[in-house]
Amino acid sequence: MFCAVACLSPLVHAQQTAVVSGHITLDGKTSEGVEVLLLANGNELRRTQVARTRTDAEGRFRLNVETEGRYEVVPFAPAYVLPNAQNTDNQITVKPGQEISGIDFALVPGGVISGKVLTPDGRPAIAERIMVTPVLELGQTRPALDIPSSILETDDRGVYRIFGLPPGRYLISAGAASEHVAAGLRGRRVSYTRTFPPDVMEEAKAKPIDITTGREVSNVDITMARRAEDFKALGRIVDARNQPLPNVAFGYAATRENGRLAGAPVRDLHADAEGKFLIEDLSAGRYVLFALSNGENSAYSELLPFEVTNSDVSGLELKVEPGSSVSGVVVVEGANDVNLTGKLVNVWINSIFSQSEMLFTHDTSSINPDGSFRLDGLRPGKLKINLATQRLPRGFSILRVERDGIALRDSIDIPEAGTHIAGLRVVLTYGNGIVRGQAKVDGEVLPPGTRLLVFAQPVGTNAAARTPSTAVDARGNFILEWLPAGEYELRLGMVQPGSSTVRYSSARQTVRVANNSTAEVTLVFESGAKPEK
Repeated sequence: MFCAVACLSPLVHAQQTAVVSGHITLDGKTSEGVEVLLLANGNELRRTQVARTRTDAEGRFRLNVETEGRYEVVPFAPAYVLPNAQNTDNQITVKPGQEISGIDFALVPGGVISGKVLTPDGRPAIAERIMVTPVLELGQTRPALDIPSSILETDDRGVYRIFGLPPGRYLISAGAASEHVAAGLRGRRVSYTRTFPPDVMEEAKAKPIDITTGREVSNVDITMARRAEDFKALGRIVDARNQPLPNVAFGYAATRENGRLAGAPVRDLHADAEGKFLIEDLSAGRYVLFALSNGENSAYSELLPFEVTNSDVSGLELKVEPGSSVSGVVVVEGANDVNLTGKLVNVWINSIFSQSEMLFTHDTSSINPDGSFRLDGLRPGKLKINLATQRLPRGFSILRVERDGIALRDSIDIPEAGTHIAGLRVVLTYGNGIVRGQAKVDGEVLPPGTRLLVFAQPVGTNAAARTPSTAVDARGNFILEWLPAGEYELRLGMVQPGSSTVRYSSARQTVRVANNSTAEVTLVFESGAKPEK
């Protein structure tokens, strides 16, 4: 059983510079000038660099941290890697004025894979993209491969050399992995299918390459296979009166037998001045064709399916009709500061509709400085509004979507073409409250690789907000940042090595969070009890 003991003290801290220090060796030797990065690792999906330094003559480094939070310390030394990247915890929780030492890294030479890529007729494949795929055992997580893109291509001799690989097993391949990938390579005709050494097209038949510290595996050569079929699709785009429409934006996507998308759609195509279009480099398979609203028109089309078998496809006719539109405003609940809405200008809103059990993203719109937005070119049917949460500034989260003041529980119904629906409100909340503390283990040593997590479930009037979570670092510290004001129910979770299942504690602790304030909490994990699943 888990139990939690909380010491709550809402505090406003004057920000004091914290210091993070450590020592780095390269292959057991002290090295000067190794770059060390400090990355913000809070509630954003994208990590942000906040500090950078280099090691001194003794291999030591110091990073100044101006703001408390959760960070990741990353050494950057080309061709060197962490020997046990799967089990390395280089994340830390930093408090104001704190000095954290002992963040040490013993880097070792990474592995190397090299070889040559040839075309089917034996010529060097120049500037051919190389793909590196880790082969994972049960319970392993995918390692972060920080490989420069410049070394993932062949040179003018068709030769590649990939270095800085952590120990593990890898598959190497060259060529296009699938039709939508091939079509997405702008300005370049793709004539070869994805090929693995020893010259096989099926990933299951590819031979993994074992990499250990400092090992180089050479002569991993690939002779790519030409795609057996290379077809075209031709047609025209017309209006409701069958008149050609010039310069209409359109796209297509490969589909599976069940009708679902087989990959990312290709969206950067246009009909010519006579409404005609041509799609090249298609392999045999099923596809759907669709028109796109490009901001200059409010048009849509139904998804037009077509199939490529053993010849080109011609005579396709994509009928475009006037689309519907929705408009509304994004608001921040409980905030009167107009500057908050201004921070959302670069955030995108998009529309998602469902057709034949296939979710499909359609029109997008950026949020205007006054919070307003408009989506055009929408088809009749069920529509959902989606906010690009990965681009939300820190501190913002979605509460609900309203129509005429009523919270929507389901999709928006667009009954017919040409309909305009106004009065939508996308309601966000903003907060910068902090909960920080320690998670302690009482009387038990957890297996190596066990992860402790802290979850904060909003309660009361705040219950519609997201449930923030964070990991407990190697020193038992944690921090939850950018929380909207309100009450939260804290709970510990545990993930055992080799598992992705979170086992939650049975004990809960309520904490009140206020903006511009910090609540300090201690959570204790007691041994000898059966955790709740």
